[in-house]
Amino acid sequence: MNSREGFSTSATTRHWGDFAVAEVMTTPVVTVTPQTSVRDVIRLLLNESISGMPVVEADGSIVGIVTEKDLLVGGNILAADVTPVSFVMNRKVTTVDPGTTLDEVAEVMVHLGYKRLPVVSDGMVTGVISRCDVLRVVDQHS
Repeated sequence: MNSREGFSTSATTRHWGDFAVAEVMTTPVVTVTPQTSVRDVIRLLLNESISGMPVVEADGSIVGIVTEKDLLVGGNILAADVTPVSFVMNRKVTTVDPGTTLDEVAEVMVHLGYKRLPVVSDGMVTGVISRCDVLRVVDQHS
């Protein structure tokens, strides 16, 4: 067993950052379409205990992301039943592919302030990686 700066490691221990997104991402993904009402998005967020989700077309291709913040900043909450999520969603979506390492994900999250990143393969959302997912791996493998 080797020791570096007070931490013990062995040849069989993986560094948390060596994990690929595909190994720890959340699936299945809760998504909505651009036509989904703001009210329905709010209810989904509350019912699923999540703070954001990808917005996808019927074929599964990602067109945006909506978060609690988007709803608070841009949502016409008084007309939530008739306002489509496309009105408030963020169309500039940073995504990662399933092979991205957790080190890379953590760097993006810290530098850009994101809590979650959609995982996209061949243009389709296959999962979501969140800060919580990364921290779970740190907890289990440190």
